[in-house]
Amino acid sequence: DGVEGTQLGRVSPINTHQHDVVIGDNFGGQEERNLREKVYPVTAGYSPDDAASSPLMPSLYDFQNAPRAHNTDKSQSIIHHGQPDDSQPWTTPEIKGIRPAAMAGHTNKMRYYNDWWFWETSGAILSMLCMISVIIMLRQVNNTPLHQWNFYFQPNAVISAFVVVSKTAMLLAVAESLSQLKWLYFFKGTHKLKDLEAFEEASRGPWGAFVFLWRLKKWNPLALVGCVVMIAALAMDPFAQQIVSFPVRYERDANATASIAVTNAYQLVVYRKTTSSGEIYDVNMVGAFYSGLFNKSAPLDFLCPSANCTWDPFYTLGLSAECKDVSRSTEIQPNKCSEDDSSANDDERCTRFTLTTPRNISVSAVAYKKPLEFNSTRFSISTISPSASDWSRSGVVTQENNTIALVALAYLPYDELQDRATATKMYKTLTNVTECKIRWCAKRYTNIAVLNGALNSFTVEDIPFASVSYAPLEYSIRGTLNPNAHSSFKDNIFHIDTRKTTALQDLFLTSLNLNSTLGGDDNWSNALTRLFYESTNTTGVIQNIAASLTDNLRHNENNTTAKGHVIKPVAYIKAHWVWISLPVMLVVISMGFLGYTIWATTHARAPLWKSGLLPLLFHTLEGWKREELEAETKPLINDAAEEMHARLEKNENGELRFRKSELL
Repeated sequence: DGVEGTQLGRVSPINTHQHDVVIGDNFGGQEERNLREKVYPVTAGYSPDDAASSPLMPSLYDFQNAPRAHNTDKSQSIIHHGQPDDSQPWTTPEIKGIRPAAMAGHTNKMRYYNDWWFWETSGAILSMLCMISVIIMLRQVNNTPLHQWNFYFQPNAVISAFVVVSKTAMLLAVAESLSQLKWLYFFKGTHKLKDLEAFEEASRGPWGAFVFLWRLKKWNPLALVGCVVMIAALAMDPFAQQIVSFPVRYERDANATASIAVTNAYQLVVYRKTTSSGEIYDVNMVGAFYSGLFNKSAPLDFLCPSANCTWDPFYTLGLSAECKDVSRSTEIQPNKCSEDDSSANDDERCTRFTLTTPRNISVSAVAYKKPLEFNSTRFSISTISPSASDWSRSGVVTQENNTIALVALAYLPYDELQDRATATKMYKTLTNVTECKIRWCAKRYTNIAVLNGALNSFTVEDIPFASVSYAPLEYSIRGTLNPNAHSSFKDNIFHIDTRKTTALQDLFLTSLNLNSTLGGDDNWSNALTRLFYESTNTTGVIQNIAASLTDNLRHNENNTTAKGHVIKPVAYIKAHWVWISLPVMLVVISMGFLGYTIWATTHARAPLWKSGLLPLLFHTLEGWKREELEAETKPLINDAAEEMHARLEKNENGELRFRKSELL
């Protein structure tokens, strides 16, 4: 690491390393050559003699004529670096251009990295590792909830970072390979000097690569691959943004519950009053009756902690209203008015009709002919209910007797009747009779769902009890569903208080026995009669009453809740593998492109200059006249290079030059 010699003089150390340096008076000849070998390690094409003529190498004269120290005692001529003898002044020649061995080793390593394909190979490997990392990450996070991603940066940001690093490292290898191909291109054949610039621009970016595709007259397949990769790399960043998406899926929230009120019993009533007949009234049911009658019943209420909830099918106690048109099967019997009313003495002008429905509901009507001194019936409602004894018949209640009320609604034709025969014919052909049966049942709700805070349309089915029993001591009717009903109630049993049933029957009897007459004076028994008469859907009115009563039953004191599922939106990570195919394909092609370039360069024994520009200065043009090389402006240089053909080869002196050559 320093300069060594005989013990004849003293000089200061050449570098900062802790070494002893001694130079003697008898320095010269072979000793001088040994010194040069120490200072300048012998390399290929370089000898110590060359150093003698180098301005960087001190000559023997410099050493021999250096001032000497006053102390000539050779026994003390050795000086240890870092421990100088300050008592003995001395001087030393300034030695320039001598590098320490450590610095020379560092330079050799850098030369190795640059003279081979270290950086390019490392870039290709790094590019592939980034793509592999993206694939591994996608396999791990695909179809997983986004909230489980705990990294600071979002998945698409991480993927973009990997793709950017991969792209940058990949383009390093591609650019250097394209640059090396220009030397290989001229080393293997004669081409226009202008093609040098085409290769150089192609290695600088996508635009140069695009121009290269149509600028080069004689295509180079290997360079073509590199240009395609360079151009296609522009799409890597947009493709990276499409690799993952975050679709929202709706799933159940295990920590929350939705609910809807249901009941399987109607036994206790908080607000009640006793009628003169001793029946117990439930004022809430009375209110529900009239709400349904006027179609003012509230929609199905629910409790949903989020904007979206669903319920499995559930059951609740309710009332069904089955209505059908019985006009053709209703018996119509005309009678003299005097037969039913002794005060009526004008049987010629008065006819009384009795309409009997299939369920033995009787509806009475009266018709008068001109002059209209009395009113004729135009609409009538008649309601009957099973007697209380029907509930206790042998302890068993049949399906038919599981009935609260039977309602018949008759629309009667009105005309200026001429005689009884004409009236009878009109009543038999024009009368419209609807019969409704209202009874206890189980209501089955399906397709219940709340989406964005609004209740979707759902389905309600009337499920008749499979069996009905009566417990007189408990004043209770027990309706049981089939075992496969899968209700939430124990044994699928529903409990109904008979006293409340009787009160409900009384409500129907007192509210739905109506009639309307027309003639000398319009006469409506009450507002309900007019409501029914003017309604275009009397069946719907009865069914609205049953639905409103059912809704009120769900909120009585015996109610419970049907548990629902709270649905929450969850963002998921979704990998779209098709979008990663292009980046992976480009990385694989770039590695193959680099590998083939290395092989082609080694196989042809072409110089490894890659993107270096200095080789153009050291290995200049040869074979052209001076005036052919005097172009100074860029346009003139381009025009001249377009007409000049060269080949990279050795001349007669073994020097590598761009020699003038002719195209074959």
